[in-house]
Amino acid sequence: MKAFKKLLDKFRRKNKELAYISGWDAGTTLHPIVVNMSDYSESKEKDKAARIEKKPVEVVEEILQPIPQIDLSNIPEKKKIIKNRIRVLKEQLGMLCFDEKKALFYLESREKWNKVKTYFCWKTTTEEAIRKLCDTYKVKKVSFTSYYKNVPNEALDEIEKYLKAVQKVTDYKSELSLIIDDGGKEDRKDPILLAPSPFGNWYFVLGAWDKEVAIVDDLVYKGK
Repeated sequence: MKAFKKLLDKFRRKNKELAYISGWDAGTTLHPIVVNMSDYSESKEKDKAARIEKKPVEVVEEILQPIPQIDLSNIPEKKKIIKNRIRVLKEQLGMLCFDEKKALFYLESREKWNKVKTYFCWKTTTEEAIRKLCDTYKVKKVSFTSYYKNVPNEALDEIEKYLKAVQKVTDYKSELSLIIDDGGKEDRKDPILLAPSPFGNWYFVLGAWDKEVAIVDDLVYKGK
């Protein structure tokens, strides 16, 4: 019991440190930060207006990165530590442990990396690189489900390759994303296709296309 109390005290001290870093007052009184939202909105609109109009396919090179160096050391021991952390936090404190579960998922996938790495040959990117791209150019990241009609047939071939590769690693369902133009002349065509990596917190860039989705547009949306 003393050991458990010691663990809880340590956890609470750690949470106080995190609360301070996140901007919350660690004391008993919370002091909200007052923000002039009109100034904030004007600033955001100016930033958006200053963005450069480009098709996603024209700027995809700016986010491409090689596959990160994947740490395969001591995976069984790391899994054991994370599983114990989840057990304590979930059973004793009722926490959902999303980050810990994600880390455990990455470790379990990495155990298979050497057997499946030849199937994952795409370049990669990160949320930070995507955010920078969207701040610089008139493009935005959206869900594949909402904008799938903008994807050409060539992209489906890459999606199929990716899904077959992922199935060799995990049964989890992949949530694909697109980077499309944001109010540009192309009307959300020429997308960049992104797929989450099961090995770490980054994306595989499955491709970028500059062909119109002509057949589907003509038959379904233009009535030809």
